[in-house]
Amino acid sequence: MATVVDAIYLTERTFITWVVGLTGTPEDQVKGFLVMLLCFPLSFLLKYLPNNPNLKHGYNIILGLGSCLYTLGPFQWMHSFFTTLVTYLIMSSLSPKVSHKYVFGFIFGYMTLAHIYRMYVDYLAWTMDFSSPQMMLTLKLTALAWSYHDGVAPDGELLIEHSKRKITRLPSLLELYGYVYFFPTFFSGPPIEIHDYLSYINLSRFKESPAGKGKIPSTIEPFLWCLAKAFGVLPFVVLSGMYTPREMLTPEWNTLPLWYKLGKMHILASLCRFKYYFAWSMSETACVASGMSFNGVDKEGKAKWDRCTNVIITKIEFGQNIRDFSTYWNIYTSAWLKNYVYTRIKHKNPMVPTLATYLTSAFWHGFYPGYYFFFMGIGFLTEAAREARRKLRPYFVTEDDKPIQPGKLYYDIASCLISEFMLTYYGIAFVLLSWTEAMKAWATVYYIGNILTVVLFVVIKYVVPTPKKSIKQKATPTTNTTAPLPPPHTSPFVIPPPSSSKKEL
Repeated sequence: MATVVDAIYLTERTFITWVVGLTGTPEDQVKGFLVMLLCFPLSFLLKYLPNNPNLKHGYNIILGLGSCLYTLGPFQWMHSFFTTLVTYLIMSSLSPKVSHKYVFGFIFGYMTLAHIYRMYVDYLAWTMDFSSPQMMLTLKLTALAWSYHDGVAPDGELLIEHSKRKITRLPSLLELYGYVYFFPTFFSGPPIEIHDYLSYINLSRFKESPAGKGKIPSTIEPFLWCLAKAFGVLPFVVLSGMYTPREMLTPEWNTLPLWYKLGKMHILASLCRFKYYFAWSMSETACVASGMSFNGVDKEGKAKWDRCTNVIITKIEFGQNIRDFSTYWNIYTSAWLKNYVYTRIKHKNPMVPTLATYLTSAFWHGFYPGYYFFFMGIGFLTEAAREARRKLRPYFVTEDDKPIQPGKLYYDIASCLISEFMLTYYGIAFVLLSWTEAMKAWATVYYIGNILTVVLFVVIKYVVPTPKKSIKQKATPTTNTTAPLPPPHTSPFVIPPPSSSKKEL
């Protein structure tokens, strides 16, 4: 037995050393990649376990803790274990009418200390530690507390999306730990909701399964498609390690012409996104293998496998506006921000919940100035885009929303180019993190993105008049005063203010 263990250990060390030497990838990230690969067969095995919820919970706990021990070291699992236990104690001791506030304060407070500690011991570095899964856990546990709170709220006070996510009983401690350590999503997400996890474990989600009631359909074909998508972006991940935005800080960069710097800046920032594409696609692939991604059937009775999709790459790379980025990037975090931040803020000025939501997102990421540069810049651009849609778009569509060509085409192209440029411009700050380095990089292109943000915001919001057609349409009476339910992947920043959006009974 010892010989087998030694052989496995030697093979693992040899592979890691080879990958580190070949690509320059840090050892902790190579270990994370190995865990992702190992999740695939283990996820298939989860699907075929006996229909015993306690067995499945235990399986998830053992593998989630095991992956944490292997990747992060012998003690960092304690953070997730401790915060989950405290959350359970708060929710079991206090009324659900108030417990969500204490859970929110405790979890965000703990994560705040985690970010500060990380900045102190590993400033500006990207070493994997407990703070990464803790960020996922923050979303999971706060969503759990809000869902439990919504479970005792009168239906008339809930939005439709809140009502769909509510739970009416506190999960047991075993169920909660199984949910927390669900291993396909423990590191990279998506932070699934508790009702999604429990409906998967007890098979109640599979009432309309093509394989029969209560049975998980075959996952082999969708698994292969997801796997192909994940490895399709891998070459760009390798390139992102070779060409980074730090190139903008070198003396050689300043010798380049402006047009060349702007073009290369776009490429450097865009490559950084592929690391996230890869991690989310690998996690989605594991979710598909386990059956967690099952999302009902289509009109033809075929299984849909998009429940755990966390990014739609083509919508990001070819999006027409900032809203597309907010909608299709990190979809589950976007949904959390919508359901537990944006729609909980009641204010007559829609810009207030928008900026508060982006500020919360920055706070969740940490305290590096680059995060706040990014999310505040995108927040003002979101408001400018909202105003542009209200004031400019009516000139390019008819009253029944049909495009007026070729003007609509030019409008879409201009919107796409501006949005993509702004995302990469502020993305530089997100990657460089520090105030000094972000400012230094932006200075090399004369702060063109910051200037353009101010000009667009001021001109569109305060100078461009509202077209008469929009005013007329706004005044048109309607018998339906209830806000419609947004589509599944709607951005948290484009739905009506929550004060006028009540659940339709």
